[in-house]
Amino acid sequence: MAREMKTCENGHLYNPQTYERCPYCYGEDANKQVNVTMPAKEEEEEITPTVAGNYGAYAKEERRSFYEEEDDERTVAAYFKETGIDPVVGWLVALNGPYKGTDYRIHSDNNYIGRSRSMSICIHGDDTISKENHASIAYETRSRKFYFTPGTGRNIVRVNDNAIFATIELKAYDIIELGVTSFVFIPFCSESFDWNQTLVQEGEVQ
Repeated sequence: MAREMKTCENGHLYNPQTYERCPYCYGEDANKQVNVTMPAKEEEEEITPTVAGNYGAYAKEERRSFYEEEDDERTVAAYFKETGIDPVVGWLVALNGPYKGTDYRIHSDNNYIGRSRSMSICIHGDDTISKENHASIAYETRSRKFYFTPGTGRNIVRVNDNAIFATIELKAYDIIELGVTSFVFIPFCSESFDWNQTLVQEGEVQ
């Protein structure tokens, strides 16, 4: 069966089954409709990008297990770690307030003072004393000396009526003012006695 030819407006004959428009007039824009065997499209290889998130999540979990191990125990003093005991080395005794006459034990290394039960020396009944770190008293085992340091409390601390803004050495029977409560400092350990002497004599410390 002969194909029906078509004449364009310029008088050109062309096969409308092959071209939508006159190929002589429109050239490559004639929208040539031919059945061209195209090469089979290769299946694209699925490339999975390397994502740092997978390793990062693993590494993060590892770091978490290393740095965030459950540890609810209180920090122990170095002296206790070395000797296995944490004996009293001195006292604070309240001179006024609701707990007048009460003694508060001082141990080696740092003793933080405040109203909170988490403090080394917990003082109730005086809301002019900060809950945490109103001040601290330290016993330095090597020099056998006591030191007093003001903390982050709102109210100024005083020793023997002197405002204290930096660490000072404490002496026996110094009067310490925390809030509106006064305390007398009484050392037990000193140049004359230290727990290490007893431990050495008993062979517990070299």
